[in-house]
Amino acid sequence: TPWFWVGCHVKSVVQGFNGFHLTNGGRAAEDEFVRFTPDLPAGKHQVSLAKETPFADDAAFWVVVRHRDGETKVWMEPAKSRSIGTFYFDEGTDGYVEIHTKGSRGHVLADAVVFQNMDQE
Repeated sequence: TPWFWVGCHVKSVVQGFNGFHLTNGGRAAEDEFVRFTPDLPAGKHQVSLAKETPFADDAAFWVVVRHRDGETKVWMEPAKSRSIGTFYFDEGTDGYVEIHTKGSRGHVLADAVVFQNMDQE
């Protein structure tokens, strides 16, 4: 991400997936986002925010998912649910998840996105 995001590596202070996350500083700035671009096998994937991410109870923000059938925009309130949805992805890195700050509430955290392959269960 080329925009304003702050991160910290002090493991005794920071929580999150692998002891690190980024925050937007509570600014609902226009057009700022973080993109997660995984290298996925083709198929159906359950997409969610990592359970380790220390979201505040009032945090809310938009997430955009680029998948095989287009783009889906999802309003996330992580205190209520970490699930973004289930989507079909082509093989490779064409799909992605973006966490946006525009219209957000509270501190938006960018930590980890989980892509669970539902075809292998």
